[in-house]
Amino acid sequence: MQQRIAVSDAARQKIGNMGLLCAMLVVSIHVVWPHDMPMSFGWFIHQCVKQGIARIAVPFFFIVSGFLLSRHFYEHGWWGREISKRISSLVVPFVFWSLAYVAATIPLSAIADPATRCLFGINAIFHFPYCVMGFDLTDNPLLVPLWYVRCLFLFVLTAPAFKLAVFRLGIVWLMCAFLLLLIVEDLQNETCRTLFSRGYSALGAFYFSVGIYVQRIKPKSLPSWVAIVCAITGLALLAARIAAECNGWRCAGVLHHLSLPLLTYAAWRGAGAVRLPTWLVRCSFPVFLMHFIVLAYFWVIGSRLTLNGMAFPMISYAGSILVSIAAALLLRRFAPKLAGIIFGGR
Repeated sequence: MQQRIAVSDAARQKIGNMGLLCAMLVVSIHVVWPHDMPMSFGWFIHQCVKQGIARIAVPFFFIVSGFLLSRHFYEHGWWGREISKRISSLVVPFVFWSLAYVAATIPLSAIADPATRCLFGINAIFHFPYCVMGFDLTDNPLLVPLWYVRCLFLFVLTAPAFKLAVFRLGIVWLMCAFLLLLIVEDLQNETCRTLFSRGYSALGAFYFSVGIYVQRIKPKSLPSWVAIVCAITGLALLAARIAAECNGWRCAGVLHHLSLPLLTYAAWRGAGAVRLPTWLVRCSFPVFLMHFIVLAYFWVIGSRLTLNGMAFPMISYAGSILVSIAAALLLRRFAPKLAGIIFGGR
C-alpha cells in the first residue's frame, strides 16, 4: 500500500499562513472598489488585486482540500468516513451561516434600496427560497462565499471518481480538467456555464485534482528560482489579461487561468513558515464565513450615505476582517462548544 505524504509542522504552519492570507484575499474580492476611472488607484486595485492576485485564494483552498482528502484514499472505508466528517465540517456550517446571514441582515431590509432589499433578511427567504440554502446549483447561495463550501462537499461525494481519474490518468487528467475549465469559461449557454462555475465548479475540479496529484506523486522541492520565474511569468500574464480585457479581446479569460497556477505556486513558496499566533491562524475560516455579513452593512450604509472614493472601501475591507476576527474570538471564549460546531471544528 502506498504511503501518504507526512505533513511536517513547518508545512502545517505554511498551510495555515496561506489559509489566513487567502481568506483576506477573498474579502478583497467582495469589496466594491471604485474602478470607473481607468488607471486610477481604485482601478488598479480592482484589476490587479480583486480580479488578479486575489483569485489565487480559491485555487489554493481546493488544492489543500484535495491534498488532505487524498491522504485517506489508502485507508479502508475512507469514503463513508470522510463524508461523515464533512457533514460536520462543511454541511453544518453551511446551514448555520446561511440562516445567520438572513437573521443578521433583517435590519438592512428596512433601510436598503428597494432594488436590493430582497437580498437581505426575511425578504430573501421569499424571493430566493432555494438560493438561501444553496439548492440552486446554477447560482451562488445567498451568502455568496458558501458556494465553495457547497462545491467542496459535492467533490467529497464524488471523490472516488477523482481518485480514479488522477490515479489512472495522472497528468493527462489534469490537462483535460484544465481544458474543461477553459471551455466552461467560453460557454454560451448561461445555465451550463453557471452550473460548472458556481455549482460543480470546473475550476475547482482542476485544482482539487492538482491537490490529489501532488499527494500521489510526492514531488521534490524545486529550487527557489523556479518560484521567482513563476511569479514573474504569472504577473506578466496578469498584465496581459488586463490589457486584453481593456481591449475586448477574447483571450482575457485564457490568460487569467494561465496566470493562476503560477501565482499560486509563487505565493506558496513565498508564504514561509513564520509562526503566526495560533489564535490568528485559526480565524481564517471564520473570516471566510462571516466577512460577507459585515460587508452587507458597509454596502447599505455606503450607498445610503453616497460615500465615494477609496477611503470607504478600505475601511470596509479592514472592518470586515477585524469584526470577523473579533466575533470568532468572542465565540471561542464564551461559547466554545457552539464555536466548534459552527466553524466546523476549525
